[in-house]
Amino acid sequence: MDKNNIMGKYLHHQNRPQEPTSTMSELTVEQKRELLPYLRTFITEERDTRILEVLQNRTRHLTIVLEDLYQTQNISAVMRTCECYGVQDVHIIE
Repeated sequence: MDKNNIMGKYLHHQNRPQEPTSTMSELTVEQKRELLPYLRTFITEERDTRILEVLQNRTRHLTIVLEDLYQTQNISAVMRTCECYGVQDVHIIE
């Protein structure tokens, strides 16, 4: 697979990073920062503001622990709720 065509086809965009990479995990922190202005062109200004608000209000003061859950929909529901409230730490114990 061609490395230059994988990262969202941003080769001709004015805000694109200088050297496209095949996967996000291979990008350096600096390359990810260069990619943000390009990605922001795909969302509204209101959505961008809301994303920043949510990121600023996340917390590590609370940790959720789940134990002996057998129904995966329960785990998913708890994780979605934690995401909504900005809880960053969820531990699942079998």
